[in-house]
Amino acid sequence: MSPQPRYGQGSVAGPQRSAFSAFPGGGVCSIFVHVRRFSEEQLIAKALAAVEAVEERAQHGPVAPTPELRFVLAYLANRAPERWPFDECWKLATGAALDSTDAAVFGRRQGLLAAINGIYRQLRIERPR
Repeated sequence: MSPQPRYGQGSVAGPQRSAFSAFPGGGVCSIFVHVRRFSEEQLIAKALAAVEAVEERAQHGPVAPTPELRFVLAYLANRAPERWPFDECWKLATGAALDSTDAAVFGRRQGLLAAINGIYRQLRIERPR
């Protein structure tokens, strides 16, 4: 068996070509193929599940304006033709009501429901009931 050529020597064509390449000093490097772990549909479904969780938490009051929520809404908005439902969802989920009357809380929840329905419509996905 002939010795492996050192890095930079010999021909890459022929029997020396493999999934591993030798480097000077005896190091070895493998060739990795990047495989997507999630499909686009799966990522969108996960982002929508996060929006649904925000709606659930926002029924008890404003949620924290976290970078995670900002990212999920931006990720989804990047795939939609119009941005307004994402902005409304952010404002209604994170903003405090002007007053704490039952009517104001009910209106805030209804506005958030409409915004999330708008998100689903912008993405052309039927919202699960």
